[in-house]
Amino acid sequence: GSSGTAGAAAGTNASATTFGSYTAGGGLGGPTTGAAAGGTVSGCTINIAGGIGGASGNGAGNPITIGPNGGMGVFGGGGQGSNGSATAAQPGQANTGGGGGAGGTSAVATVMSGAGSAGGYCEVFETTVSETYAYSVSTGATEGAAGTGGYAGAVGGSGIIIVKEFYQ
Repeated sequence: GSSGTAGAAAGTNASATTFGSYTAGGGLGGPTTGAAAGGTVSGCTINIAGGIGGASGNGAGNPITIGPNGGMGVFGGGGQGSNGSATAAQPGQANTGGGGGAGGTSAVATVMSGAGSAGGYCEVFETTVSETYAYSVSTGATEGAAGTGGYAGAVGGSGIIIVKEFYQ
């Protein structure tokens, strides 16, 4: 998400990371109001939803300058929100699914969008394997555009697929 006196925009949601029939939902872009729920997962042996991104705020008469941090996933990776004009919002770390930080502002912002949430985590113990699997790795949610006098948010971290083989 982003910040500004007008026109702060929400980020767009990430796609899911998939491996065969298994799906870990992507993180959500920072919303203009409230907080972004974490990416969802179901049907796996271990299902862990992604961490929630920091909530949006309304600075009517109160100086809000620091953007909220992005949601953390199982591998961490949430990006830091920007500290006013001193630093830019940080992206979620690659291969973690962590949410991107939200943009801050150097003035009193009337709109401060929330930060992006993290993607979900899916772990599967498969006893019958196929020779090939269709897969897709999420590129992460996109940042929200800056509003008047504000700063843009940062992109979410990409997903990751880890395959381990065990033999007896």
